[in-house]
Amino acid sequence: MEGQTNGAARFCRAPPQRSRLGSHPGRRGSPQHHLLAGVHSGCFELFGTERVRAIRDLKGKTVAVLGLGEAEHVFVSSMLAHVGLDPRKDVRWVASPPVDSIHRLAEGSVDAYLAFPPFAQELRARKIGHVVTNSTVDRPWSQYFCCMVVDRSEFVRKHPVATKRAIRAVTWAAAGLSECSS
Repeated sequence: MEGQTNGAARFCRAPPQRSRLGSHPGRRGSPQHHLLAGVHSGCFELFGTERVRAIRDLKGKTVAVLGLGEAEHVFVSSMLAHVGLDPRKDVRWVASPPVDSIHRLAEGSVDAYLAFPPFAQELRARKIGHVVTNSTVDRPWSQYFCCMVVDRSEFVRKHPVATKRAIRAVTWAAAGLSECSS
């Protein structure tokens, strides 16, 4: 999204919490953005230790995320709220880079970690934890887009045909990649 805020990028793929419409918090005069399309669903997996078999089991547990407000935090918070837990009170959050989060999950100092590729594949290959939720197949998460295409409103207004072509190219490419991975 940084390219979007400084005007360098035209189209940008971003997770939903970074695809906010309107100005970015704390940035005066930042351009307005249009959410143009969902790119794909299902790229994250929640891994847990033996103490976590379901999302409800996260109550009172520690969850590793990249940072508060980052994609991992937003997605796990949504999952917690969906099962009736309060993400602000019922879970202890630990912010750390993916490599550290994997290490913490392996040693048991955190109970869960929401992994995106390639880290989800690494966890499976190293047999660290187990998948609690897979957003590719587990409802309702498989029904939501995890990445969006956004662009500055000014460009969308000035270049509607180019916008349409870019959206078509991105969504066709994503659909093609989905078919290849099936």
